[in-house]
Amino acid sequence: MSSDAALQFAAVLDALIPGDDGRWPAFSAAVDVACFAENYAPDIRHSLATLEQKMKGLAPAERAPAIAAWETAEPQAFAQLLRTAHRSYYTAPRVLASIAALADAGPRETSPHFDPTLVAQVVATSAGRRRL
Repeated sequence: MSSDAALQFAAVLDALIPGDDGRWPAFSAAVDVACFAENYAPDIRHSLATLEQKMKGLAPAERAPAIAAWETAEPQAFAQLLRTAHRSYYTAPRVLASIAALADAGPRETSPHFDPTLVAQVVATSAGRRRL
């Protein structure tokens, strides 16, 4: 894949999964686009190439309508691309790190089976300490 084609492919994928300036990277920042394109299903590469040509030179704000038109014209190809892109994105190491950081930052629910008074009693009496 040429570097120009990879950039166009990245533009399509970044329009689908743009990321944000904070926690979530754009698709092309998280996934190797050239590798993704090489392993992508050959039966929709032609329709994707057509979309890439339509998007060439479009401003980022103008890309969404072009993709929406492609989704309407070729729903199976679009669904396959979206499924594969989501799977690749949400299993990428950078995104997995973002997911883990988000989960770790959230509040923890206490277990209904956990009783802190029992733990305090065990600690106070050294009930779990091994005696020799």
